[in-house]
Amino acid sequence: MKTRSASDLGWRSATSLDDLGELTARWLLGDIPAIPGQAGRPDLETAEIRDALVTLNRGGLVTTMSQPQAAGTGWRQRAAVTGLASADVARRLETACRRAGLGVGVVSPGERHRWHRDSSRAATVGEIRGSVSVLVGAVESTHALRLLWGPHLSRSGLAVVLGACEVFAYDPEWTRSGLLWDTLTRAI
Repeated sequence: MKTRSASDLGWRSATSLDDLGELTARWLLGDIPAIPGQAGRPDLETAEIRDALVTLNRGGLVTTMSQPQAAGTGWRQRAAVTGLASADVARRLETACRRAGLGVGVVSPGERHRWHRDSSRAATVGEIRGSVSVLVGAVESTHALRLLWGPHLSRSGLAVVLGACEVFAYDPEWTRSGLLWDTLTRAI
């Protein structure tokens, strides 16, 4: 059986962040099998934060990476999320996160480099035996966004992605699980 690509599943018809958010929410709910950058279902750990992610995607933050707080022998991760949003939604989320004492950053499209990734704002949200395993806040280049989204979207859909703010938020506490999701969903 042939695996269907994200572009086969309605992504080419997306012309707004709302469209992209709805498609991402449908993927999270299991209604479609792929999103740009991931041909397959969400990771199992996503189940515990799925409702919050669906709310965020339907509220204006198109999530591109997320993880719940978790830990095990030799590893740990902070609650974290990255996504694309309008300037208005990005400012609202940034204000709510700052008030709650969460780590947050917003990168406007004009701050994005054309060819190289900027990791100057990156924060560690995952470690394995004390070594960094996951970062958030590294700003992708315009070129990287084109490579990821371009094959799946129309020109107008890609223009929406390239014109969106990148948002990243995380809980600076390794052992806290709900504050990030509560803060973000209330702000949306």
